[in-house]
Amino acid sequence: MARRWLFGNLDTGRPYHADSLRQDHLAPAGKKAGIPNLGWHNFRHTYRARLGSSGAAPEVQQKLMRHSSIEMTMKYGQNHMMDAIRPANAKLVEELVAAGALLDAPLLRPQA
Repeated sequence: MARRWLFGNLDTGRPYHADSLRQDHLAPAGKKAGIPNLGWHNFRHTYRARLGSSGAAPEVQQKLMRHSSIEMTMKYGQNHMMDAIRPANAKLVEELVAAGALLDAPLLRPQA
């Protein structure tokens, strides 16, 4: 029995090339969804961010991403904490405004 690729090209019987898949299918789908220039690396960054937000230890993330160093892993995952950072910052600013500590901050003065 001949072996076949699971997702092979029906015309050639060989696997699709990653660049052709991105150009012909992935990028147009991304554009339609409002994500310009969608490519394979976007999925890699998303995977890394999800690992971070799930609480996986940096060492585990490094191994799963196959990075050579923790620094590389952390460099590409800084934005995953924005959902936690923004509310924390907003709460602090709210407390400082309520305490009158920011009355002299020109950007935070109430607009008349």
